[in-house]
Amino acid sequence: MNMAEHPSFCGLRATSVDVAERTPTFAVLPVGAHEQHGAHLPLSTDTIVASWAGEQVARRLGGLLLPTIPYGTSFTHRTFAGTLTLEWSTLAALVGDLVANCYDHGVMTVFVMSGHGGNFILNPCIRSINARRREGQTVLVPESVFFGESMTADDFHAGRWETSLGLSLAGDDVRMDRAIDFVPSGVNRAELTNRPISQFTPTGVWGRATEATAEEGGRLLEEMHERLCAYVSGWLDQLASERPQE
Repeated sequence: MNMAEHPSFCGLRATSVDVAERTPTFAVLPVGAHEQHGAHLPLSTDTIVASWAGEQVARRLGGLLLPTIPYGTSFTHRTFAGTLTLEWSTLAALVGDLVANCYDHGVMTVFVMSGHGGNFILNPCIRSINARRREGQTVLVPESVFFGESMTADDFHAGRWETSLGLSLAGDDVRMDRAIDFVPSGVNRAELTNRPISQFTPTGVWGRATEATAEEGGRLLEEMHERLCAYVSGWLDQLASERPQE
């Protein structure tokens, strides 16, 4: 039985012996967030999506799925009730520590997948890891690969695409009776660096949530699955070709 056929190894029920006997080629570290997603989506939406994506890749390609980090850097949403945010340095330190532990146990390739577009610190964090460690390879999956073309300038938070994902993955927790459409005019996402999202959208929604469907969510998830697996496979092939031949 290979790792891709071993649910307990690819999931979170692996034992220490499982990992020791089958040192995986790579690990997947999903990173989420706990922040407002309007009145209709759960606070854990980004974590739910990241967890699903990480598990799909680990199962299909035979990697070790690490527990999802359920918090991210959500400063722009902190004025909304329920939002919990880490400091930039806290998230960077946490990811760095977990990657170092993987390396210590012989898992020398780690793919970090963020379900939250605001975890910007992951870019310099992983650049630093790769610059300081001669052994091992940590790969941050680009936002464009994770989200694809669904996240647009006028629909990127609690809007149509994110609500569709929520309906497909956690339909019982989505309150479509509360869904609204709201797209601020004359402003773009970059301004969230300068001011909180509440100054642009009083509900926290930036998109057209009422247009969402579970069917669209299923299609988006299938596309995400294929993009992520293709990206990770490409990296694994490249790293394998770079290893010295015995």
